[in-house]
Amino acid sequence: MSIDKETGCDDDYDEALKFCIDEIINEIHRIKELESLTVEEIYYAIFNKEIEQRYNEYLNELKEPS
Repeated sequence: MSIDKETGCDDDYDEALKFCIDEIINEIHRIKELESLTVEEIYYAIFNKEIEQRYNEYLNELKEPS
């Protein structure tokens, strides 16, 4: 533990700040995961297929001659 130069006390401000930053980063990652899951769930609800499965079908359709 270190003594804060401004206050003269061991207030753990730096550790608290690092903790808050880590928590914000974790929340950003969690939100990104939720957004990704939401898109996949909506697609499945509408088309009754997984996005990856349908995308592979689409790629195969592109290979087929018209």
